[in-house]
Amino acid sequence: RKKRDSIIADYKDVAESAMSCLDEGFESAMTVMVLPKNLRRYFRTSNHIERLNKELKRRSSIIGIFPNEESLIRLMGSVLLERNDAVIAKKAIFSPANYTLMSNSKTVAELKKLAEEQQKLRAA
Repeated sequence: RKKRDSIIADYKDVAESAMSCLDEGFESAMTVMVLPKNLRRYFRTSNHIERLNKELKRRSSIIGIFPNEESLIRLMGSVLLERNDAVIAKKAIFSPANYTLMSNSKTVAELKKLAEEQQKLRAA
């Protein structure tokens, strides 16, 4: 928050709309900091989703033209199943131990509180 305030103070004259956007969206963007440290890395970006979308596009480009919609769905399904198997083989993000640890901590209550605050802001 100190860094945000410093940035806003330094650049408010140069990029007023960008600093306004930073100030308004900061709390929503920082929600990920409530999560346990081992989960933050996964949830702070959408890189994993973008990577998956790129792989789906690459696989469909190889085929080129599909005879029907079902063939496209089968290909996308097989790519998603393949990706799911790879993810399962890696360390589980929500292992039973991680889930229990998070459930027993104050994280869930903090996330609910943040969600309620953000909902009030949207309603205003």
